Amino acid sequence: MPESLNIIDLITQASLLVQIVMALLLLASLLSWVIIFRMSARLGTAKNFDQQFETWFWSGEDLAKLYQGIQGSPDRQGLEQIFLCGLFRIPKNA
Repeated sequence: MPESLNIIDLITQASLLVQIVMALLLLASLLSWVIIFRMSARLGTAKNFDQQFETWFWSGEDLAKLYQGIQGSPDRQGLEQIFLCGLFRIPKNA
């Protein structure tokens, strides 16, 4: 009957090059998961921010008042920035 494989024994008995490669792969995997969770949190925050703006936009409030509300905000992002850029592109005679 074959002896069962022990992962720790396999790692400790591997050559130095193999151990370095495994350590680099583990590090890359951990770094990838950190990036995935951070980006997921950022996307969730951006989605909530855009939902708040969209609710404000569709509330029926005057667009000039909405523009005044976001014009002074230095950290415009998402739908706010799209609204601001789109408002400047409206022809004056329209």
